[in-house]
Amino acid sequence: MTAQVPDAPEGVDSKKFRAMLVKIMPGYDWTVHRASKGSTSLTATGTQSSGFNRLSTLQVTWQTKDGYDWFTAKSSGYGLRSPWLAENGDATLARALRGLQDFYAAKANTYRSHELALKNARAAITRATSTIADGRVGDARLARQRPRP
Repeated sequence: MTAQVPDAPEGVDSKKFRAMLVKIMPGYDWTVHRASKGSTSLTATGTQSSGFNRLSTLQVTWQTKDGYDWFTAKSSGYGLRSPWLAENGDATLARALRGLQDFYAAKANTYRSHELALKNARAAITRATSTIADGRVGDARLARQRPRP
């Protein structure tokens, strides 16, 4: 006997939805929420914790529109009341989650490139300052090649 959620989309019950979530994201502790009366969607919240500290929250909503499935995944960071960081939707659960992961990877690459640009700029200033402090003027690379008197 399956626990069919009242007014939930056809063909999916809360047990089946939870099984899908646990299969694809076993590192989260999942809670499937009850559908409200007249609702056409199911929502589940997954959490990762270390002791009493919440490390990550992932919320997945499944709904059917015009006979097609649509999954929306959004996540938040540390803490119980942290704001949602990003959201992604797709026709399958796996693609919705992969899209969210790809979004975070792209953001990480963007921040990493900005961090490296700042780091390299500071290193250039440090090299130029040490060259001037040594009494050598000009390009630091040329100064290293010249023999010292």
